[in-house]
Amino acid sequence: MDKRCGYIAFVGQPNAGKSTLTNACVGGKIVGVSRKPQTTRNKVLGIDTQNENQFIFLDTPGIHRASQTKMNQLMNKIAWESAADADVICYLVDAEKGWDKKDAFYFSNLLQNAKSPILVLATKIDSKKKAVIDLGISSIRLGMQKECDQHVDTQVPRIVPISAKRKQSVLDLKEILAPFLPKMPWLYDADDMTDKPERFIVSELIREQVFRLLGEELPYGTGVMIDQMQASDTMVSIKASIIVSRPSHKPIVIGKKAHVVKEIGTQARKNLEQHFDKKVFLELFVKVDQNWTNSSSLLQSYQLMDDC
Repeated sequence: MDKRCGYIAFVGQPNAGKSTLTNACVGGKIVGVSRKPQTTRNKVLGIDTQNENQFIFLDTPGIHRASQTKMNQLMNKIAWESAADADVICYLVDAEKGWDKKDAFYFSNLLQNAKSPILVLATKIDSKKKAVIDLGISSIRLGMQKECDQHVDTQVPRIVPISAKRKQSVLDLKEILAPFLPKMPWLYDADDMTDKPERFIVSELIREQVFRLLGEELPYGTGVMIDQMQASDTMVSIKASIIVSRPSHKPIVIGKKAHVVKEIGTQARKNLEQHFDKKVFLELFVKVDQNWTNSSSLLQSYQLMDDC
């Protein structure tokens, strides 16, 4: 049989389930996940090779209209460029929430500019009762139809309900995606899961816990930089800095008697030990670097954005 290999871009609003689905598709955690929007800031490439097919998933930052900071502008740029480069575009919509005005705006943009086929994935179908999900999917279908009617000779894309928590649902999605992959040699080894360096994945797993534990208190101008990482046969030793953009944010991350930063470290260490399959010694610091979200050079030096 001929080998197939191609890029699948996951795009959509913040918190539509792109990172969760990417992790499910590659069979491991390569990107942090949180219920808080904007967890993903970079384009994360996930790889899954099955039989003759190599799927290359592009998990992108959530698209948003407000682009006041350099970081937000770059996140939008990464999302749209990933869609332009993909062999098939999957626009994700939270099935519980259904279609809204922002989806209409972004989807219309895709219809106007995309050169690749588009699928619409109705995500998180396991989150609520069937009646709620059915209502959400109906609103997605109506919203898509309305936008497609405004574009000449545009067919309404297929809606694929998907649960990242159900293995069979993910396998069914890959079966749908496989015919879109071009016939060509694989670009990566069969056992590769990502093209990102180990330090990037480590920073993602730490930042995930920052988002999870701080909730609504978390300032968006927060990142993680790996200062030092050494590995032996039995242990990985990591020193990392949690970066905040204002002095007033630092005590929020540290917490009273350092209980917040200690809990971040505890939870992150558990995920890191699972990732490395060995003991992890993790030491965290909190660092103030004012206005780093508006600085291309700082974004690049912290390795939080690729395309600065």
